[in-house]
Amino acid sequence: MMTRLPWLRGIAVVSMILLSINQGSAQQAFQIQPDPTYERAIGESVILLCSVTGKEGALTWVKDSTTAISADRVIVGTGDYEITGDDASGSYNLLIMNLTESDSGSYMCRVSAAGSSSALSSSAAQLTVSPIPVQAFSTGPSDTPALTGNSATLLCVIENKEGTVEWLKDGSVISEDSAITDTSLTRYSIIGTASNGEFNLQIVTLQESDMGTYSCRVSAAGDSDAIASGNAELTVRDASEVQSIVIPPSDVTAVVGTSATMVCYVSALSGSVLWIKDGVQISRNRELVNGDASGRLSIQGTDEEGKYELYISRVEENDQAIYFCVLSQSEVDSPVSSSPATLTVEAAIEPNTMSPECSLTPASILSEGDTVTITCESSGGAPQPTLTWSNDLDANTFFGNQTEDDSSATNSVTLVLTTELSGAVYTCRSTHPAYTEPKECSLPALQFALIATINVTTDTSRLTIEEDKPGEIICSAVGDPVVLGYRWYYNGAEIGNDDGRFVIETTNGKDSSTLTIGSATLSMDDATVQCEAFNRIDQRRTNIVLTIKEDNLTTYVLAALGLIATIIFVALVIGFIVWVCHRMNKRNRTIHPDAEADGMTKQIPNKNFFIGATHMDSMQNGGITMEAVDEKKKHKKHRKHKTDKKDKKEKKDKKHRKDKSKVLEHDSSRAPNPLSTRDGDHEGLPTIAGYIRPSAGRDPGVYPTYPPMYPIDGHSPLPHYQDGYPQGGPSSGDRSSRRDSKDRPVQNGKISLSPGEYQKRDEYERKLRELQGLRSDLVVPEPEKKKKKHRKHKKDKS
Repeated sequence: MMTRLPWLRGIAVVSMILLSINQGSAQQAFQIQPDPTYERAIGESVILLCSVTGKEGALTWVKDSTTAISADRVIVGTGDYEITGDDASGSYNLLIMNLTESDSGSYMCRVSAAGSSSALSSSAAQLTVSPIPVQAFSTGPSDTPALTGNSATLLCVIENKEGTVEWLKDGSVISEDSAITDTSLTRYSIIGTASNGEFNLQIVTLQESDMGTYSCRVSAAGDSDAIASGNAELTVRDASEVQSIVIPPSDVTAVVGTSATMVCYVSALSGSVLWIKDGVQISRNRELVNGDASGRLSIQGTDEEGKYELYISRVEENDQAIYFCVLSQSEVDSPVSSSPATLTVEAAIEPNTMSPECSLTPASILSEGDTVTITCESSGGAPQPTLTWSNDLDANTFFGNQTEDDSSATNSVTLVLTTELSGAVYTCRSTHPAYTEPKECSLPALQFALIATINVTTDTSRLTIEEDKPGEIICSAVGDPVVLGYRWYYNGAEIGNDDGRFVIETTNGKDSSTLTIGSATLSMDDATVQCEAFNRIDQRRTNIVLTIKEDNLTTYVLAALGLIATIIFVALVIGFIVWVCHRMNKRNRTIHPDAEADGMTKQIPNKNFFIGATHMDSMQNGGITMEAVDEKKKHKKHRKHKTDKKDKKEKKDKKHRKDKSKVLEHDSSRAPNPLSTRDGDHEGLPTIAGYIRPSAGRDPGVYPTYPPMYPIDGHSPLPHYQDGYPQGGPSSGDRSSRRDSKDRPVQNGKISLSPGEYQKRDEYERKLRELQGLRSDLVVPEPEKKKKKHRKHKKDKS
């Protein structure tokens, strides 16, 4: 037994140690604590979180550290509270519903000590309950002074706007929210952002009628009551009646030794103009105060200008300061002050000793019209100097184009070379605070080739003057270089001042010169006068021709008689030519018959011709038709009507072709006629010695065919044929023994010709055809004859 007790004691000790360890690890602790702040509005709800693990003690919600709200899950306080959550999770969340302003405060979650767990307190949670938002003025209108012609804005800004915003002027409503209800107030408007509650009244181009009492009000709506702003007085004065600073001073930088000016222009001054330097007054109006022993300060300008400039000469380092221009208060105006203006003083560093330097680009081979650049350059120094140009032609200086950097300054001028600049000398002047006097550099005189131009004109190129009357010529010229004068010449010789025939007058500006001819003579007719203009490098001339009109009545009379004689002579010549042409035309129309042809006609015996039967097979015994004669008449009629109108010509050509086709059809039905003059009709005829057939080259269309010729007695020489031959048949013995026509036998009334008579008959017809063809070519019928023949043709045709 005794041996087992130590072992049992050891087990007990170990058990107690393990029990104490387990009890230490199960102490209560916060798992979730409420947030530091909560903000809610009246009527809303809020949950304050609190969760505890290993809870042993009692959990209590406390407000403002003194008032208990709950004990575990039991509500002990007054209010709309509730504990949410469950024991398993250890959640004891405080729910506050229908918040009021009295619910605002500091809330804590506490757990009392119990068992082995000590007491716990959570962090404080501040709950803020805001009241219900209602409309209120954030900014209201205030008294506003303004000037006529300017604008004025009266402010009205509302928070939580619920009602309607209205502006009132002198108690009358003039707007509703963002609209102006008074249509007569065209210069009034509501500006601002309505969603931000901005309903500001703006008035532009103010007038005295705009003065009055203004207020802004909002009608009741929702949870908000009606609210109204205080009254604001708007006063409008003419700008000319209120003192003001029109041009305030601005910052100025000056170099030691130079001058500085601080400007200040005022208007409608009713108080005094004060200059303040670093808070110390140094002037009143135009008087300096607090002493100025150096005499470098002065107030420049006049009261009429409203100019009160502070001028500082020979600037020193102690002049660097902040300056104000101030208008003091008066009985009617408030004080006015400008913005601060700083005068900065810099030390001057003299540029390099070789500065300035002048140059010309390009420097050689120059001509009039070229473009060159003159350059002036200064290096070193601070600040950079001011570079200006001048020339010996003009005393005034010009600045050109100056560029600067930290180490140098350059001034360049571009020139176009004109005649006026020939020989000009350009000088550059450098002005610097460190210089006691400006420094200069000069370019050599400009030298370049000139282009001479002179344009000379006169009021006329030919001057007509009556004999013994005066005349005048005006000559003007422009040139580059300018015209220096004029010279006049008569027929190549210069007109001198001692020539009494002419007077020369030249304007002082050399713009023109006038040559006056005192009395024109006939010897001056067709004379040439020259006007010459000249400048220093060129001269030009122009010519004027003189015409002198002779004042002599005899000359006019002789000229008229000569004209009349010329007209009569021309009329006689024309009459003679007409008479000669008429005689020649009449002679050409008369065609005499050929005596030889006439004799041959008479010699043809009145006997029958011998005609081969082979050519007369188609002829009837009653005689022979006169197709050839008809053919000739048709061609003559065709020639007469060639000159008629085109429509008549086409009609007659058509008829002629139709008639001709009929004749050809008839000719084709019979043997060739040995008496016809058509070339085709002679084919197949026997050759007779001494008989020459018509030329095959003659065109029947040009020379119409003619009918066969018959003896003068009118009896037909053609025999009558039966079956193509004379009765009894052809016989050489009968033909050789035939006698004269009166003694020859007559067979059926037909007379036969001997071969000799047949040959003579053919020769006669050939010559007669040639004569008639010649006549047709030469004779041109007169218009009247054409008309008569045309009428006769129409009558025959009808």
